Amino acid sequence: MDKVPQKRKEDPTRKWRCFALFLLLFTFFVIAGMATVVIYYEIIQHQSRDEQNSPDLLHLQSGQHSLFRDLNTDEVTAIRNYILNQPAFNITNDTNFSLGKSYVFLTEVYLPNKSDILTFIETNQNPPPCRYARTVLFRGDLQPPRVEEYIIGPLRNITFHRIPVSKHYQKSVPFLFRPFSELDYSIMNNILKIVEYNIRFILQNSYEASFYDCQNHCLKAEYFSPMAPSVSGKDVRFVWYWTHHDVEDYLLYPVDLFLLVNMTGSDSSAYKLENIWYGGKLYDSPEQLAAEYLAGKTPKSYIPYTKRTKNKNNLHAHRHDIYKTNVLQPLLTFYVRKNHIEYDSWNFDIHMSTSRGPSLYNIKFRDVTYAYEVSLQEISIFHNGYKRWMRYSDMTYSGFLLGTKARELVPGADCPEMSTFVDSAHVFAGRLDLKVFPNSFCVFEQPTGMVLRRHYSSTAYSGSEDTVLVVRTILAIFNYDHVIDFVFHKNGIMDVRTSYSGYPLPTIYSPEETRYGFRLNEHLVANIHQHSYHFKVDIDVFGQTNRFETFDIGPKIQNSDWVIKAFEKYEQIKFTRTLKMTENQALFKSCSKSDSFFIFYNREHLTLYKDPKAIRLQVKSQETNFVSENIGNEASVSWKRYMLVVSKRHEDEGSSSSIYSTWDAKETIVNFQNYIDDNESIIDQDLVTWVTLSATHIPHRENYPLTSTTDNNQHFSLIPFNLFDEDPSVNSVDTVTRSVNVKKQQSGG
Repeated sequence: MDKVPQKRKEDPTRKWRCFALFLLLFTFFVIAGMATVVIYYEIIQHQSRDEQNSPDLLHLQSGQHSLFRDLNTDEVTAIRNYILNQPAFNITNDTNFSLGKSYVFLTEVYLPNKSDILTFIETNQNPPPCRYARTVLFRGDLQPPRVEEYIIGPLRNITFHRIPVSKHYQKSVPFLFRPFSELDYSIMNNILKIVEYNIRFILQNSYEASFYDCQNHCLKAEYFSPMAPSVSGKDVRFVWYWTHHDVEDYLLYPVDLFLLVNMTGSDSSAYKLENIWYGGKLYDSPEQLAAEYLAGKTPKSYIPYTKRTKNKNNLHAHRHDIYKTNVLQPLLTFYVRKNHIEYDSWNFDIHMSTSRGPSLYNIKFRDVTYAYEVSLQEISIFHNGYKRWMRYSDMTYSGFLLGTKARELVPGADCPEMSTFVDSAHVFAGRLDLKVFPNSFCVFEQPTGMVLRRHYSSTAYSGSEDTVLVVRTILAIFNYDHVIDFVFHKNGIMDVRTSYSGYPLPTIYSPEETRYGFRLNEHLVANIHQHSYHFKVDIDVFGQTNRFETFDIGPKIQNSDWVIKAFEKYEQIKFTRTLKMTENQALFKSCSKSDSFFIFYNREHLTLYKDPKAIRLQVKSQETNFVSENIGNEASVSWKRYMLVVSKRHEDEGSSSSIYSTWDAKETIVNFQNYIDDNESIIDQDLVTWVTLSATHIPHRENYPLTSTTDNNQHFSLIPFNLFDEDPSVNSVDTVTRSVNVKKQQSGG
């Protein structure tokens, strides 16, 4: 009888394996589908935003942002046509310049009143407030010559020009105070030809070079130290010109030849050489120097021509390899459209002022306004030394037009390669056309390497790394490059940081100079100097009706009730809240060290427990100011007297400095001290805070040839202080949470 085959026993796990495989494939396709939808949505979202913010629709969707933008081509064309057709300006063309003519030094955006801008932003009224332009003219065609400023507008249909209204200064600016321009550089050629004619043989014997007909061994006299009337004692425009070997990074290669030039007035033919310094001795003229040199009556200087070549193309030799096209990243964590930036819960506008440099406007976090404006106002460097061109070499840089010094940030060096870059546009140097400077800002996200917050317990872990958005610009002025960073954290803190690189300014070594600096080599010494940066911080906490308090920290000593000894003391710290009533109560000198918390709030906005919802301002800087008040050029930088000042806001107190401040200490055009001398009330007012960041630099050999930024960082921060109910970053996508296996811990696993 045939054996009946037994029925094969079914494996019970097979069904579940098949089901698990099906579930795995189903999950994979769901995740892939969701990822596709997210990426598609992000692309469409960005494209939609781009379309909404196109020039045709800019008047509504992002009209508020356009108020802070640079001048555009249409506006500049309208300004040019208006200026050239105004007989009062006496400008027939903008291509033929001379000191004896009317010359347009600068034209930049002049914003509408703050109240008008905020009304427009809050109500989205249409049309937006009118934009205007500020124009600075050198009037060498007038007698006496002077500098004039005008507000021109409205830019969409220009109908008028007027003089700016200010209660602080109501006169025209003396011609002597005008900032340096290309006109001054061209005039120096005539002086140098006279020098060359008389002492060419001395230059060749001493420095193996000359100014003209020099082939590859040339000298140049481009760098200068201004001698303002406040230090010379005369109403004269004296300038010390330095002489250098004409090579790359020429400021590192000075020779012992300095020229004191009188550049007073608008008649350049009257400019003359007052003194000449050679080989450690001062002469009245090049003729005197030549005569004494031939007679053997002068010490001879010898500095051989440097082996460094002149190659001005090195910086951009691989520009086509370095610069990359910025393409839209579908998962980009921040958004940049023209001058508007959004990141996490932050949004704000950026602008590059031609004269003052970087500015941020309408800064909000979680739709709470932090500040209407945070902007650089001035950079100053005060040098020190034995010889006159170092001793009086006090520079403020807004006159050199800070915004025009921000250009061509390099991906992979100045900023991460995948940064988003923003250009700036300026009108200056006589020509009424728009000059676009590429890569003036870079915007990027990066982890700081710090823990933003974390806690580990026996049952759970929660933590987050500190990932920030950085808006960076670098202002390259003469020998130094000034790095300005605006940093935005996900917990609602905003930092403004400064640092500097470049090379220290060396001068010719002499034993007297060693009291001020260290020798870099046989011929050079680099002297002590101080970098200072001044910022305007227009904090608005729930509107423009704010108060300013300090939380002053101090010791509290009391009897101890836990010790056996009678009358034993115990000490701890406490804080005392001090409401500042007037401007003079809100001054903090640069030489003072303060442990106080600086608190700004609106008294109508309180927490559930009646504490003010506030913003704290924290300053970390080398605040010491070593210059006494009203000595030398100090009056032109009176803002340096203070680490922090809180004042009542006025439209005619828009900036703490001016483009004339290198020259005007004897009769300051903008005197910051006047803003606070009237001692106005700051209770429930629209307040402005002015912050100084300073760094004293004693150059040493490790700073040669370039100074690193790592040891000269200064910063201030805006910090939410009871502004939110909890840490705003708790729900950040960077947060990591994890359960802790207690049994595994106990077992030592």
